[in-house]
Amino acid sequence: MSKGLSKWIYRLTLARWYYNYAWGWVIGYFLSTFAMIVTIYYLIPGLRDLISFPMFLGSSGVLLVGGGWVLGRCW
Repeated sequence: MSKGLSKWIYRLTLARWYYNYAWGWVIGYFLSTFAMIVTIYYLIPGLRDLISFPMFLGSSGVLLVGGGWVLGRCW
């Protein structure tokens, strides 16, 4: 009896931990992706003269989401 109860307590604690800390992982993922896009934008010579940053950010987002969707559909 106590073994089954402790298993349920463990599962509930683990679920609560994932719920509480998942937002931190999601926010960190978006911040690191944004930092990567900003770094690429400023590292490529002549890119700032060719395209504005909001346009580059939007096109990068479309490529990342679209690429992820395509890879998810293929595999």
